[in-house]
Amino acid sequence: MRLVLWIVLAVIAFFGFMNWPVLNAPVPLWIGVTTITAPLGTLMLVLFGILVLLMLIEQSAALGETRRYGRDLDAQRKLADQAEASRFTELRNYLAGELTRVEHRSADLQKTLIAHVDRLEVTLRTALDQQGNSLAATIGELDDRLEQRAPNGGPRRS
Repeated sequence: MRLVLWIVLAVIAFFGFMNWPVLNAPVPLWIGVTTITAPLGTLMLVLFGILVLLMLIEQSAALGETRRYGRDLDAQRKLADQAEASRFTELRNYLAGELTRVEHRSADLQKTLIAHVDRLEVTLRTALDQQGNSLAATIGELDDRLEQRAPNGGPRRS
């Protein structure tokens, strides 16, 4: 686009240079209040130049504003990236804390479960010992009864 503008400006400059005597010829001009004699072509070229200069100034101001917006946008993007990184770090720390808490709770539950199983084992062993003793006592009692029923000196069953 800039190349096209430079080409147009070059064509206008060439046209003005080739027709300079005509552009520089004085003619009567009405300026609203009075009439003056001035070269209309030169006046139009000067006004065109002022217009081009004003447009260049406006374009450079717009370009500067665009660059400022770009810098502001980069700064905001960096802030957003930092905030997001901070949230990720916070989330990572939270998850690590939760994982540690779950591991401790799991270890506590495992210890509680092992203690409960140990108590059940002791209770079961005690019950088995009691059952064994009760069974031995019952067998002994039955053996005594059999001995009492058997005739004296008779063969004893084994």
